[in-house]
Amino acid sequence: MKQIRRILTLGAAVFMPLLPAFGQGSIVYVDTPDITMGAFDGETFSFDLDGNGTMDVDFRNRSGDFRVLPRAGNEVAAVAATPPLAGGNTTPLAKGALVSFSLSWQTRYPSFPLGQFEGPLLSTTVGSVSAYGPFAGVDGYLGIRFLIGSELHYGWIHLNCVFSGPYQPAAGRITEWAYNSVADQPITVGAVPEPGVATLLAIGGGTILLFRRLKA
Repeated sequence: MKQIRRILTLGAAVFMPLLPAFGQGSIVYVDTPDITMGAFDGETFSFDLDGNGTMDVDFRNRSGDFRVLPRAGNEVAAVAATPPLAGGNTTPLAKGALVSFSLSWQTRYPSFPLGQFEGPLLSTTVGSVSAYGPFAGVDGYLGIRFLIGSELHYGWIHLNCVFSGPYQPAAGRITEWAYNSVADQPITVGAVPEPGVATLLAIGGGTILLFRRLKA
C-alpha cells in the first residue's frame, strides 16, 4: 500500500506578511482557485486556514463517505448523531449566517471497531442510487472554530459539493474562506474585506502547495 500525503497549506512567506498591511478590520479573507478534495477513495487533505504551518482540519473520502476531521482543539458546525449511533452531520450555513458560540459544534469522534478517528459527515454516495448527507448537492458554507496559538477563532469555508451524485465521488471544492483574526469574536458567513484587499490576499492563496495521499 502506497500512501502519499496531500496537504493544502497557504504559503506563509507570501500570505502572512499581507495580513497586517492589508487586513481590513478583523476579517482575514482568502479567495483561491478551486481546490477539489476527496475525488479518490482514501484521499485525505490537511488544511491550514491561517498559513501558520499548523494544520487545522482534514477532509477525507473513505469508502464513499466524505467527512471533515477537525484537528485537536478545533471544531466544525455540526449536529451529533442520536445515541447509540456514533458521529454526526455537518450543518451547511447560508450566506449572512453568524458563526459564533451559539452554533452546535462537533470535533472528531472515535469510530469503532476500527479505532480510528472520524469526523462529521459532509456527503456520501451509494453507487448508482443516490447521494445523501448535509452537503450532498449543496453549494454552502462550513462553520469552523480553530486554535491560533491557545485562542479560538471563528471562520467559514465555502464548500461546493454540487457534483456529488450517482456514480460521482462524494467530494467537494473549496472556493474561498475567511476567519476573524480577533479571538472569540464571531464572523458573518460571506463577510470579506473590500475588493482591493481581497485581490491582494488572493496572491497568498495562489501559493497553496498541493500533495496527494492516496490509498492503493
